[in-house]
Amino acid sequence: MVKKLLTYLAFVVLATIIWWGHAFNTVRDNIVEVRMIYTGKPGDVKLSQPLPENIKIHILDDGNHVRYFRRQKPSLTFDLKKFFKEDQGEVYLSNERLRNAVEEILPETSRLEHIEPEHIRVSYLHPRTEKVLTVPIHVRNVPKGKKMHLFPNTVEVTLQLRLDQYRDITEKDVNAYCDYPQKPTDAIQVQVEMKTNKAKCTSIKPEKVEYIVEI
Repeated sequence: MVKKLLTYLAFVVLATIIWWGHAFNTVRDNIVEVRMIYTGKPGDVKLSQPLPENIKIHILDDGNHVRYFRRQKPSLTFDLKKFFKEDQGEVYLSNERLRNAVEEILPETSRLEHIEPEHIRVSYLHPRTEKVLTVPIHVRNVPKGKKMHLFPNTVEVTLQLRLDQYRDITEKDVNAYCDYPQKPTDAIQVQVEMKTNKAKCTSIKPEKVEYIVEI
């Protein structure tokens, strides 16, 4: 009786080994998670939703190759810097781009079937803020032999700009000026020209300044 039982158990163990060996050497559909790594994203940019931390890839291969592939903890790295040049837009990784990247890390024996999600599309927005600069006022078109003095000779200019470009914009990017008046007047209008398209002037204080002409 004991001999028969041992024979039966040995048969079961052998059958199990054969089955597992067959399973690992059979080509079938496998799902593997791939970690996503993103570089070049500004820290203050706002996304409509988080970028996926992982994607799932469906590949055809035998169990041994897939198990080895999983042990390597596969990952993909995408540089997103080029997407964030505009004030707002979207990050888009197409299915073709994802497939090309995945196929570069797949074992030679594996065939990629499809990817979940099929593509990655996320909207972004650069936060905006205000910056106040005090800049000197220049006078244009002053006739020869005359000097013009302004009171005050500086203005406060309020700018609207992207938060990540706050330190980039300085007084050198703003040109405040007045035109020499054609007719006598109590005060003249201050104009502002921006030397960069990274900021927009929203207000000027004061808008007019007094002056005297020295002959």
